[in-house]
Amino acid sequence: MSWSKLKTIIIYILLLLNLFLLGLVGMNRLRARRYQDAALSEAAAVLARNNIQVQWEDLPREMKLSPAAAARDLQKEEELVRVFLGEDVQVSASGGGLYVYEGRSVAGTASFRSNGEFTITCGVPQAQSAAPREIMDRLGLQTGRSREGEGSATAEQELNGVPVYGSSGQGAAGLTFEYDGAGQLSAVSGRLFLGRPTAEPEEDAPLSVPTALISFYNFAVDNGDVCREIVSMAPVYRAVGDPVRLSPAWLIRTDTGGYFVDAATAEVTRAPAE
Repeated sequence: MSWSKLKTIIIYILLLLNLFLLGLVGMNRLRARRYQDAALSEAAAVLARNNIQVQWEDLPREMKLSPAAAARDLQKEEELVRVFLGEDVQVSASGGGLYVYEGRSVAGTASFRSNGEFTITCGVPQAQSAAPREIMDRLGLQTGRSREGEGSATAEQELNGVPVYGSSGQGAAGLTFEYDGAGQLSAVSGRLFLGRPTAEPEEDAPLSVPTALISFYNFAVDNGDVCREIVSMAPVYRAVGDPVRLSPAWLIRTDTGGYFVDAATAEVTRAPAE
């Protein structure tokens, strides 16, 4: 047999082997999806038997977020401050990760903590006509929901496409404008993560969706919480510690309130009202 024919036969054999392996991968994925659907259906049935309705078909199948570290970016902090206090600002480190900025050309002060919390008190800045979302876009930050109320306007920040919440009942990270009675911008505050998040290795596989649902149910029963429906379930980050670590969690919204379920520990805590 000539070498060219032998080479053709080897190529066909390798091709068939690759197709066989591809088929095995597809079958394994299909089997895993069926297992996920069955587990979700069973968890939803447990909730339904206890008068909590949930459309399991609409639920996410897995946690795709990984733990991350939120680095501080002093250059971005100064960039944000200059929007409100002008280009000429004096910076001083007050210890404990606190930086204080004082405007020279525009009256006002700003303070930033290492966990991302900040306040800016200003006179009449050049950002007077801008909205929080516009400022965040200018800084290259991902912006989620934005809303306006009487005397204030807020835009929420997202990292890796999801909102970031504090670790103890705090609302979502973001930027808030406060206006005085004359409609002039008087203060800016909030919590922003200006540095690029850095992924960290996971020690264990994240909590499955069915396990998160049962953890939520057990918490609700133990604490006497009453609800009739799970409205939504979505991945979010919780900002914990200093330096800040971004911990993945499930945010479960019901018809009576919200709950965080930690994707690593299964710990359940109440979420702030929207």
